[in-house]
Amino acid sequence: QASRTIENERDRKITIMTSTFMPCSAKLPVIALIAGAFFPENKALVSFSFYMIGIASIVFSGIILKKFKALADEPAPFIMELPPYHAPRVKSVLTDVYNKSKAYVKRAGTIIFISAVIIWFLTHFDFRLHLIEENSEGSIIAVLGSIIGVIFRPIGFGSWQSTVATISGFVAKENVVSTMGVVLGLGSEVAEDTPELLQAFGAAIGTPVAGYSFLLFNMLCMPCFAAVGAIKTEMDDNKWTAITIGYQMGFAYIVSFIFYQLASFFAYGKFGIGTVLGLVALIFFIYMVVRKGSSRKSLSYDESLAKA
Repeated sequence: QASRTIENERDRKITIMTSTFMPCSAKLPVIALIAGAFFPENKALVSFSFYMIGIASIVFSGIILKKFKALADEPAPFIMELPPYHAPRVKSVLTDVYNKSKAYVKRAGTIIFISAVIIWFLTHFDFRLHLIEENSEGSIIAVLGSIIGVIFRPIGFGSWQSTVATISGFVAKENVVSTMGVVLGLGSEVAEDTPELLQAFGAAIGTPVAGYSFLLFNMLCMPCFAAVGAIKTEMDDNKWTAITIGYQMGFAYIVSFIFYQLASFFAYGKFGIGTVLGLVALIFFIYMVVRKGSSRKSLSYDESLAKA
């Protein structure tokens, strides 16, 4: 909604496409889960690093995106007209609190609950609809997660548990923790700091490098469905909504791929085709940042003021 105050169409679209890179409250449990499982002594540092990564992602994405012809535009003058500010009214504050609380309860009681039920069903039944043991490799969700997990193996986490948790995060980011609890046989009510979950999650992911890569992708990829709905409303265009989601997914995958492949080389001495491709991806990323973009006629400062 803050993008509505931006008059320049290019800047407004870029803002919508990149603002979700900053960690929101729904992502904090995921950060706490990774930090507790792999970096128990540096939880605060891990949390802080993702705020810095979010800021850096927005800066570099802004540089990259504005160089595409579809987002090229004349530079807008740095003029901000501040609206009149007044002391908030008690009725307005209470109404706003009520509406947001109602929206959260509605989301928690519908989307999150329904997704947890679906995941539970897929975890406890096979394709013949036979009831099976918890955390079984023969469950519907395990088979589907193993197939889709091939996509995530180059970025460090190809297990069906982590794949399913990542996909459930598209519904709501806080779903990642509850989904991991379900697929690991601990229940959906488990908290992100539960020792059993931390231990089981660490075993499912593997190494700290893979854990950090898992967090990188989940923090930078497309946001939850509610945020995607807001993006569609603000873009008011299905094409640009798809472009936004595609860019976010691609950016998250490339960043995670570069990190996992190069960090695995420096931390564990693993060298292979993935390491080479990681270097190629890094060079490509740097090129996209420094390359010369589509140029438009630049207005002088006085001309910009006159146009404004």
